[in-house]
Amino acid sequence: MSRIGKLLKGLDEERVVELELPGPRGARETIRLGVRALPAWDETDVRAAALAFAKAKGAPAEDDDPIYVMGVWVNTILNAYVSLDAEDKGNPAFDNVEEILHGLDRDRIAYLFEQQQLMQEESGARKETLSEEETIAAVMQIARAEVGARDLPFWHWGQTALASYMRFTARLLLASDAFASLSSSGSAPKDDVSLTKQ
Repeated sequence: MSRIGKLLKGLDEERVVELELPGPRGARETIRLGVRALPAWDETDVRAAALAFAKAKGAPAEDDDPIYVMGVWVNTILNAYVSLDAEDKGNPAFDNVEEILHGLDRDRIAYLFEQQQLMQEESGARKETLSEEETIAAVMQIARAEVGARDLPFWHWGQTALASYMRFTARLLLASDAFASLSSSGSAPKDDVSLTKQ
């Protein structure tokens, strides 16, 4: 194995996620699962499976379609979660997407997907969340940068961070005198333009 290959084995690192399940007569049972970040190859498998899932149900493969989104969620869970039980440790926690869909409700599926996405973000090179301080610092850096500068922070941001930054700067513009002067009506919309709301 190459040196890079050995380093990439770090993607196999697992994090424990606890999931509470309803039991008989109102009892609750907590199970422990392992979750890992997915390499690009597995992520392409997830998208392909979600596409097939949506097509089978007559839905479009679009990021805002709830059936396609559910396909992404359950296929991510299928690929990313492993058992922590001694007898089959490291094996997939679920046999197939049908087991996930029939065994878990939407909230628990969403929870498992969100936990995996946190693991994915922390394992990746791109930044997916920005604090208020980071957003303001980025505004200052980008505003002062020369045209064509390549050392700007957004080159290392994922789509979530970019969307958060764009919302912030849009609110900043909406709250500015410059926006009011550019408005053809002479007055800016009266929407909530809180700059710190992400």
